[in-house]
Amino acid sequence: MKTLVLGRGRVGTALAEALRAPRAADAGVRVRAGAGSSPREEDLGWAEAVVLAIPDGALEGVAARIAGWLEPSAVALHCAGARTAEALGACRRRGCPVGVMHPLASFADAATPPSLAAIHVFIAGDPRAVDAARTLAAACGATPVVVEAPAQIPGPAYHAAAALVANGTAGLAYAGV
Repeated sequence: MKTLVLGRGRVGTALAEALRAPRAADAGVRVRAGAGSSPREEDLGWAEAVVLAIPDGALEGVAARIAGWLEPSAVALHCAGARTAEALGACRRRGCPVGVMHPLASFADAATPPSLAAIHVFIAGDPRAVDAARTLAAACGATPVVVEAPAQIPGPAYHAAAALVANGTAGLAYAGV
């Protein structure tokens, strides 16, 4: 699956690194990364899946900016735990399946992104987007956690719980040491 990762921050860097690993290549994943919120048109046309690992507040604007360049067969995913797949509404209106692919990991250290192997990844969205997110999660070595009825999960409450578990665990371990 040809995958474009948008975002140069902690999550985008970790995801791109994981998708460049031999495990991902063996799974047929090819990745282009490093693009911020203004990707090149040719990269968007190349992609079978686009992952927006960008700040939550930028999702709608970037989705609106890129939607016209995406092939309708492309899948659009975002990594924002506090937002539903509806944040990619412009991509959905283009005909693209949309979803959420939120890694349940602590991204506290900007210099050293966490390994995504053996973590869980929250996945929700349109069926084709869920399938693509499962493939990408497995290619990273992560375990997908798919929610069939994402509308029942409030984004901000879910994100707060996920941050508490991921970062709280890291803080507790640090305090214990």
